[in-house]
Amino acid sequence: MKKLILQPAERDVRMEETLYRLLTAFLAAGLLGAGVIWLFRLDLSPFLLPCALRTWLGIYCPGCGGSRSFRFLLHGQILQSLFYHPLVPYGAAVCGWYWITHTLRHLTRGRIKGMRYRNLYCYLAVAIVILNFIWKNVMLLAFHMELIP
Repeated sequence: MKKLILQPAERDVRMEETLYRLLTAFLAAGLLGAGVIWLFRLDLSPFLLPCALRTWLGIYCPGCGGSRSFRFLLHGQILQSLFYHPLVPYGAAVCGWYWITHTLRHLTRGRIKGMRYRNLYCYLAVAIVILNFIWKNVMLLAFHMELIP
Protein backbone atom coordinates (compact mmCIF):
# COMPACT_ATOMS: atom_id res chain seq x y z
CA MET A 1 0.00 0.00 0.00
CA LYS A 2 1.38 3.37 -1.05
CA LYS A 3 1.52 6.23 1.41
CA LEU A 4 0.33 9.58 0.20
CA ILE A 5 3.07 12.08 0.98
CA LEU A 6 2.20 15.68 0.28
CA GLN A 7 4.75 18.34 -0.39
CA PRO A 8 4.54 21.41 1.89
CA ALA A 9 2.94 23.55 -0.84
CA GLU A 10 0.28 20.89 -1.53
CA ARG A 11 -0.38 20.55 2.19
CA ASP A 12 -0.84 24.32 2.49
CA VAL A 13 -3.30 24.40 -0.41
CA ARG A 14 -5.34 21.57 1.12
CA MET A 15 -5.34 23.24 4.52
CA GLU A 16 -6.43 26.56 3.00
CA GLU A 17 -9.26 24.81 1.12
CA THR A 18 -10.37 22.94 4.24
CA LEU A 19 -10.36 26.16 6.27
CA TYR A 20 -12.40 27.92 3.58
CA ARG A 21 -14.97 25.12 3.53
CA LEU A 22 -15.22 25.14 7.34
CA LEU A 23 -15.77 28.90 7.37
CA THR A 24 -18.43 28.54 4.66
CA ALA A 25 -20.20 25.82 6.67
CA PHE A 26 -20.10 27.90 9.88
CA LEU A 27 -21.37 30.96 8.02
CA ALA A 28 -24.23 28.97 6.46
CA ALA A 29 -25.14 27.41 9.83
CA GLY A 30 -25.03 30.82 11.52
CA LEU A 31 -27.24 32.41 8.89
CA LEU A 32 -29.68 29.51 9.09
CA GLY A 33 -29.79 29.73 12.89
CA ALA A 34 -30.23 33.50 12.83
CA GLY A 35 -33.00 33.11 10.26
CA VAL A 36 -34.86 30.59 12.42
CA ILE A 37 -34.48 32.81 15.51
CA TRP A 38 -35.72 35.85 13.58
CA LEU A 39 -38.55 34.01 11.79
CA PHE A 40 -39.98 32.46 14.94
CA ARG A 41 -39.07 35.43 17.19
CA LEU A 42 -37.32 33.11 19.62
CA ASP A 43 -36.07 34.46 22.95
CA LEU A 44 -32.87 32.65 23.88
CA SER A 45 -32.19 34.58 27.08
CA PRO A 46 -33.59 31.82 29.36
CA PHE A 47 -30.90 29.49 27.99
CA LEU A 48 -27.99 31.82 28.73
CA LEU A 49 -26.24 30.67 31.89
CA PRO A 50 -24.32 33.02 34.17
CA CYS A 51 -20.52 32.83 34.03
CA ALA A 52 -19.33 30.22 36.53
CA LEU A 53 -15.98 31.92 37.17
CA ARG A 54 -17.70 35.25 37.81
CA THR A 55 -20.24 33.59 40.11
CA TRP A 56 -17.79 31.47 42.13
CA LEU A 57 -14.60 33.56 42.23
CA GLY A 58 -15.93 37.05 41.56
CA ILE A 59 -13.61 37.70 38.61
CA TYR A 60 -14.19 37.88 34.90
CA CYS A 61 -13.38 34.80 32.85
CA PRO A 62 -11.38 35.08 29.61
CA GLY A 63 -14.61 34.92 27.60
CA CYS A 64 -16.73 37.32 29.66
CA GLY A 65 -18.43 39.86 27.42
CA GLY A 66 -18.21 37.72 24.29
CA SER A 67 -21.97 37.29 23.85
CA ARG A 68 -22.64 40.99 24.31
CA SER A 69 -19.77 41.81 21.99
CA PHE A 70 -21.24 39.53 19.32
CA ARG A 71 -24.69 41.11 19.73
CA PHE A 72 -23.26 44.64 19.42
CA LEU A 73 -21.26 43.59 16.35
CA LEU A 74 -24.40 42.23 14.69
CA HIS A 75 -26.08 45.59 15.32
CA GLY A 76 -23.14 47.44 13.75
CA GLN A 77 -21.90 48.94 17.02
CA ILE A 78 -18.23 48.13 16.52
CA LEU A 79 -16.85 50.28 19.35
CA GLN A 80 -19.25 48.71 21.87
CA SER A 81 -18.29 45.31 20.54
CA LEU A 82 -14.59 46.11 20.96
CA PHE A 83 -15.23 47.28 24.51
CA TYR A 84 -17.04 44.13 25.65
CA HIS A 85 -14.63 41.67 24.04
CA PRO A 86 -12.12 42.71 21.35
CA LEU A 87 -11.66 39.12 20.14
CA VAL A 88 -15.12 39.09 18.56
CA PRO A 89 -14.59 41.95 16.07
CA TYR A 90 -11.00 40.81 15.47
CA GLY A 91 -12.15 37.27 14.70
CA ALA A 92 -14.99 38.52 12.53
CA ALA A 93 -12.61 40.75 10.56
CA VAL A 94 -9.94 38.09 10.02
CA CYS A 95 -12.37 35.28 9.21
CA GLY A 96 -14.55 37.55 7.09
CA TRP A 97 -11.63 38.81 5.02
CA TYR A 98 -10.29 35.27 4.64
CA TRP A 99 -13.69 34.02 3.45
CA ILE A 100 -14.25 36.94 1.07
CA THR A 101 -10.83 36.64 -0.59
CA HIS A 102 -11.16 32.88 -1.00
CA THR A 103 -14.65 33.25 -2.42
CA LEU A 104 -13.25 35.73 -4.95
CA ARG A 105 -10.43 33.27 -5.69
CA HIS A 106 -12.99 30.56 -6.43
CA LEU A 107 -15.17 32.86 -8.55
CA THR A 108 -12.21 34.11 -10.61
CA ARG A 109 -10.67 30.62 -10.85
CA GLY A 110 -7.47 31.66 -9.12
CA ARG A 111 -6.82 35.01 -10.80
CA ILE A 112 -7.36 36.71 -7.43
CA LYS A 113 -5.26 35.22 -4.68
CA GLY A 114 -6.90 34.44 -1.37
CA MET A 115 -5.57 35.53 2.00
CA ARG A 116 -3.01 33.09 3.37
CA TYR A 117 -3.40 31.50 6.80
CA ARG A 118 -0.65 32.47 9.23
CA ASN A 119 -0.12 31.22 12.77
CA LEU A 120 0.34 34.87 13.71
CA TYR A 121 -3.44 35.37 13.47
CA CYS A 122 -3.95 32.76 16.22
CA TYR A 123 -1.15 34.17 18.35
CA LEU A 124 -2.75 37.61 18.12
CA ALA A 125 -6.11 36.14 19.14
CA VAL A 126 -4.57 34.50 22.22
CA ALA A 127 -2.81 37.75 23.11
CA ILE A 128 -6.09 39.66 22.79
CA VAL A 129 -7.85 37.21 25.14
CA ILE A 130 -5.06 37.35 27.73
CA LEU A 131 -4.75 41.16 27.66
CA ASN A 132 -8.55 41.57 27.82
CA PHE A 133 -8.72 39.16 30.79
CA ILE A 134 -5.96 41.03 32.66
CA TRP A 135 -7.36 44.50 31.89
CA LYS A 136 -10.92 43.70 32.99
CA ASN A 137 -9.84 41.98 36.19
CA VAL A 138 -7.36 44.72 37.15
CA MET A 139 -10.15 47.27 36.68
CA LEU A 140 -12.47 45.10 38.78
CA LEU A 141 -10.11 44.14 41.59
CA ALA A 142 -7.93 47.24 41.89
CA PHE A 143 -10.43 49.99 41.04
CA HIS A 144 -13.77 48.22 41.77
CA MET A 145 -15.05 49.09 38.31
CA GLU A 146 -17.44 46.52 36.88
CA LEU A 147 -16.96 46.77 33.14
CA ILE A 148 -19.51 44.08 32.38
CA PRO A 149 -22.69 44.43 34.45
